[in-house]
Amino acid sequence: MKKFVFAVVALVLAAQAAPAAAASYKDRQGGFGAQFGLGFDVFGGDAGFSMAGAAEAFLTKEVSLVPRFTIDIHDGANIYTITGDLRYTLDLQGAERLQPFAEIGAGVAFLDADAANANETAFQFEFGGGANYYVADNVALGTEMLFTFPIDMWTEDFLWQWQVVTARVLF
Repeated sequence: MKKFVFAVVALVLAAQAAPAAAASYKDRQGGFGAQFGLGFDVFGGDAGFSMAGAAEAFLTKEVSLVPRFTIDIHDGANIYTITGDLRYTLDLQGAERLQPFAEIGAGVAFLDADAANANETAFQFEFGGGANYYVADNVALGTEMLFTFPIDMWTEDFLWQWQVVTARVLF
């Protein structure tokens, strides 16, 4: 947790020192961003700790590509996911700093279990959404929820992830 707080503070300070030409929530087209999150997940009735890191490339002000790496830590098993998502951000008139979004994507999930021969890899797809609130032109705090569906893997239907707190910086 201390490392996460340190990373968020470092990102905020770096963003404040960034040149004036840096992207802002007002005009993101052609810009890039980075996002880190902490939260929890539920998989097969077992709650775990979840960490995520993502990059973001803005195709337009509303549409971006988001490659993401997630680590979900459970007692006796860890789940690693690598996904590529397409995100659509809503532009709310009168509340421009608050930006809800929806996303859909696909990738690979890897289950690393303690039990012998319990490791598995599977294709997956996911969908979800969240919201960011910009505390500065290029720094946001937010939350994000994803539903991940591994195909032909495990007996559970899906992995539910909630990044309770996310920090995002635009470059």
